[in-house]
Amino acid sequence: SWNHACAVYENGVLYCWGGNDFGQLGRPPSSSDPACIERDGTIHSCQPKPMPVLAISDVAHVSAAGTDFTCAVKKDGKVYCWGRNQWGQVGVFDQDCAVPAPNGTFTVPTRCNPTPQLVLLPQKATALGISAATSCALLEGGDVYCWGFNDGARGGVALQSPSTTPFDGRRHPPTKVQFPAEAGPMVQLNASTSTNTTCARAASGQVWCWGKGHWGQAGRLPTLIGPSACDHCSHVPGAVLDTDGTVLDDAAEIGGGTATCVRRTDMTVWCFGWNAYAELGNGSVDNLRGSVANFIPEKVPLTVPVVELVSRYNQVFVTDSAGDVWAWGENRNGSLGDGTTTGADCFLNGPGCVTSPKKIPALTGMIGISAGHRAMVARKADNTVWAWGNNTQAQLGHLPKSMGDVETCADTTACNPTPSKVPLPTTQ
Repeated sequence: SWNHACAVYENGVLYCWGGNDFGQLGRPPSSSDPACIERDGTIHSCQPKPMPVLAISDVAHVSAAGTDFTCAVKKDGKVYCWGRNQWGQVGVFDQDCAVPAPNGTFTVPTRCNPTPQLVLLPQKATALGISAATSCALLEGGDVYCWGFNDGARGGVALQSPSTTPFDGRRHPPTKVQFPAEAGPMVQLNASTSTNTTCARAASGQVWCWGKGHWGQAGRLPTLIGPSACDHCSHVPGAVLDTDGTVLDDAAEIGGGTATCVRRTDMTVWCFGWNAYAELGNGSVDNLRGSVANFIPEKVPLTVPVVELVSRYNQVFVTDSAGDVWAWGENRNGSLGDGTTTGADCFLNGPGCVTSPKKIPALTGMIGISAGHRAMVARKADNTVWAWGNNTQAQLGHLPKSMGDVETCADTTACNPTPSKVPLPTTQ
């Protein structure tokens, strides 16, 4: 969830809620939509009540991790995307918004599409990796295709320097990511919203990353390996190295934001990358950009076996074998769900971070946590959906400043550090 969220039922019915300036909820904005107002006075079209996306059915997976756009994989393996599209992240180019500005309440952008668009891929997709304006899909044969924004080469396409196109290689249609032959088929994708880095886990247990590595989040020493248009980046995937310099080969799950984290087969968690917001969970913060110390995986001091890992933006969540949830990282908007928010920036020793794994009682029993841009969504075993964190555009399933929201947030109108139930229909 960046500024909206979605949930899919077992029968393939999809519901979405939150911000809808670009039609990311699967329908045009309407003058009857509530207005969500930010601190700077910006007005957004938003919809706090979950509504069905009628233009698509038989959905198997959905991702609302993109900035103002949504992608879904149908049960037949076809991928559809909709919403904001200025970089082709919906999978088609030059789609003008087919939505009028409702009474001038807000400004409708010039590149978006509220109608789900079929993305042309050579095989059925099994999973998605969606970042701010970049879309990637894992295909059933283990190949990865990406499209949309290619800043930092995170889409797996070489940037041109000097520029030979209006977009300098930063906008592209679905394109196969070229892994080295020894990588083998991929089985999991993770695209970072905040660092222009994309990673994939191979069937061998190796982790391969491409895009930017300036904070060490690509798992190898960052160097100026790209053209001048690309500082510390590469469109060619490289293997993440272990502490002894050999290729890490026992990954069971990956997650990534400003730091990349790996759950290993022994149920331990290791992280590498930026640590200015305590993303490494090692009890400290630092800003060692490009440091050798930050590209080497570091074991997170957890004393419990981890069965699930979710990492996004500046927060990390893990679930242990007993069903308890632990979290660390930035918490200035209540993003960790521990019932607190300082409203302060924790960058480099500020008070708004949790520097070591902290058990979050309110999240016990949560499964399938989906972490977004300071707004989180999770499902309980009883199939209810809960949300917490940033609520500027009603992405928690209620209007800002209602349902216990607080205004002591770092940079948002309202946030809620305590998980609240999203009012979804019980069955479909």
